[in-house]
Amino acid sequence: MFANQLLKFKTVDEVLWGITKYAIVKLNYEDCIVYLYDYDLNSFVQRAAHGPKNVGNFEILNRITLKFGEGICGDVAAKGVGEIVNDTSVDKRYIADDNERLSELTVPISIDGKIVGLIDSEHRLKNYYSSQDLKTLEAICNVLN
Repeated sequence: MFANQLLKFKTVDEVLWGITKYAIVKLNYEDCIVYLYDYDLNSFVQRAAHGPKNVGNFEILNRITLKFGEGICGDVAAKGVGEIVNDTSVDKRYIADDNERLSELTVPISIDGKIVGLIDSEHRLKNYYSSQDLKTLEAICNVLN
């Protein structure tokens, strides 16, 4: 089980990179990014990625940062509730990162009721993510809590 694998990791970064790899390999996602909140920057910073943004071991191409309320991820963080966007081309909140994609799934990571990070995945096809995908990422976030 994935939760047991997470317990074997020794550092926060190992956990975050493990989550992104799991999403790609086991859930068949095209990409997955984990953001953590950086209090010094007052923003969410990309800390782990699997897919096109992963250019090497623990390396992310062109890391971006987002504030609370900025983009779909920042909006999810502000609301504290995960969301599936079935067509990003009609969502004014959408911010393209490395490539423009048509579906997005974002789930907040909270500890003691405070949003500390986000798990985000995008896919080139519209309507790619299901309610089961949302539940799966929420379950992963609950393990982190």
